[in-house]
Amino acid sequence: ECFDKENPEYNKYLFEICKLSLNLKPYARKLANYINECMRIKFKGKTEEEINDELNLIIELFILLINKIDFKVLFEKQLSERLIKNVYLSLTAEKNLILKITKEAGRNYTSIMREMISDLDKSNKEMEEYNIQKNKSLPNDLKFKSIIISQSVWPINPMQYMTKMNLPPFLSSFVNDFESRYKQRHSSHSQLFWLHKLSKVIIKYLCLKNNNNYESQTTLLQYLILNR
Repeated sequence: ECFDKENPEYNKYLFEICKLSLNLKPYARKLANYINECMRIKFKGKTEEEINDELNLIIELFILLINKIDFKVLFEKQLSERLIKNVYLSLTAEKNLILKITKEAGRNYTSIMREMISDLDKSNKEMEEYNIQKNKSLPNDLKFKSIIISQSVWPINPMQYMTKMNLPPFLSSFVNDFESRYKQRHSSHSQLFWLHKLSKVIIKYLCLKNNNNYESQTTLLQYLILNR
């Protein structure tokens, strides 16, 4: 309201004000938080075209940021949480956004982001291979999925999640079998550290009235407590 909209320089002035505002320190974090909300909640029910339009608007704001380091640190932390906990709505959207950021900021800037996505893709291939070769004596009605992350890439402290847990026999048999077959396919020096505190269990209920399908999700720790 301080400017005359009829002034031919109006859009230029407004653009400069936006740049000044976005380069205050909190706005780099606000943009990362907004993206996190979109990837977890706001993109639900939207088409790929609608999501892509939203990502383009996000990139327009990203371009204006001078303080891109604060954005990068928080974005990588939130990205790692979304991927590990499987709380993202669309992996395609995650990849597209990282691709757009790479075009604007360079491959060095997004190297950790791209490595995390690469770990996820490799994990999916590992699980496909494992499901073909797994021990046939393991229960067929139970599904086991692991995510293999590179300790040097993911912005988490492994020691925070490396709590020893007494796993139930059905789960420990999967863990032991997977680790054995993983080492057969890779270097004998490969070492896996299981972060069970990040694990989750999906329970399907088969004996409900009206034959309704129902399932619930707990952390592994909660599941172990429920079964004590």
